[in-house]
Amino acid sequence: MKKLKLNFGDGGIQGWLIRHVEKFVLVLFAGVMVWFVVSGSRLEGIKAGQSPDVLRSEAQNAVTMVNQPRWDDVKNKPERQAPAEVETEVKRLLDAKADKSKYVVDKPWDQQLIARLKPRSDPQILAPFHLKVVPLSGPSL
Repeated sequence: MKKLKLNFGDGGIQGWLIRHVEKFVLVLFAGVMVWFVVSGSRLEGIKAGQSPDVLRSEAQNAVTMVNQPRWDDVKNKPERQAPAEVETEVKRLLDAKADKSKYVVDKPWDQQLIARLKPRSDPQILAPFHLKVVPLSGPSL
């Protein structure tokens, strides 16, 4: 069986992709637009048999539902009820001591994780050995 050879031109597959990237973006954009149009056409719209009077009454029902006070129903829900004597319960929880046997740590808390570096010391200054002094004469600066 003969092996298929693909010729992508200069730069191989990378060069081919760089030369055609705008076409890929255009196809992607067109696909997204088609998806929007198709998904929008599948949405349920206003039914053809509804008259303006029916739509007006449904809109009025929605407005009354939004404007109707519902606080009496909401305040009686169990998640809205505060337990009695909250202050004493909070004080009891704050005064409770933690049992440290439940929180065992392998390493001690104060151990340094990174070794501390020594501050840089000054270099040792040594006196010169076998000093030779040569007099020079010339213009003074």
